[in-house]
Amino acid sequence: MKKFVLFLFAGVLVLLAACNKKETPVNGVNVDLSVGLSYVDQNGNDLLSPDNPQAYKLNDFRLYYMKNGKKTLYFMSNYDDPYGYTKAWYYPVSGLYRFDMAFPADSCTLLQLSDGTVDTFKINVLRKGGNQLVQKIWINDSLVWQTSSLTEHYIVVKKKAQ
Repeated sequence: MKKFVLFLFAGVLVLLAACNKKETPVNGVNVDLSVGLSYVDQNGNDLLSPDNPQAYKLNDFRLYYMKNGKKTLYFMSNYDDPYGYTKAWYYPVSGLYRFDMAFPADSCTLLQLSDGTVDTFKINVLRKGGNQLVQKIWINDSLVWQTSSLTEHYIVVKKKAQ
């Protein structure tokens, strides 16, 4: 019985500590700062497929962002995807392998591919009521996606032959 009373008392203390009248909860917050990417060559060959000997090696990708004018490696050790991108998986909608990449900031983001080439991503973000939503995406200074398209943030990037 003593254990039950102690447990009940501890539970009440936790509930009281969690109640802070100064906090204003933000309901419905949506942070959507990522993009799905597939890479193909000029002939449409999947450059992420494990069956393609010419495919990029995703483990050798590096994601950078510009911070105070300096190129900074994206690395968040406590995240599920600490390097800012997921493993590639087969995406039946497109018939290609894809991965998702985070945009670490509303600024210039650089994705260095395993062959050493770099794709430059810029985004425009709508911030309203605690929400952050990607509105436009540019790759290498070409607008490739915008919200008016009403599609998910998924882009197939064509690359020249390696």
